[in-house]
Amino acid sequence: MRIKLLGLAFLSLLTVLACNKEDEPTDTDCSSLSPTYTANIKSIMDTNCAISGCHTAADAQGGYALDTYAGTFSAAADNKFLCSIDWSGSCQRMPDGGSQLASGDISLVSCWIQNGRPQ
Repeated sequence: MRIKLLGLAFLSLLTVLACNKEDEPTDTDCSSLSPTYTANIKSIMDTNCAISGCHTAADAQGGYALDTYAGTFSAAADNKFLCSIDWSGSCQRMPDGGSQLASGDISLVSCWIQNGRPQ
């Protein structure tokens, strides 16, 4: 019985570690990028995410309202945010039913997050 429990605990740990690693977005070199929400990220969110029926304060699909700095700042704290945008791992791909964001926009969002999500 003890061996079965240890085996189950080990398999559970491996599953958790595998899932977390899979959902982590790929690293981006941000040495030459210092995006801010106001200058760079807001326009990306407004064009692709914070549209009627999706991620506005009025609609907030999945609990994410991306039409304000506070809402985007909060959402970006979750690994699934960038994972969904850069289509890595097993996250739901966003924008839902649309094309993947341009690689430059993905890099800006990634660097914004890596740099502490400055306003």
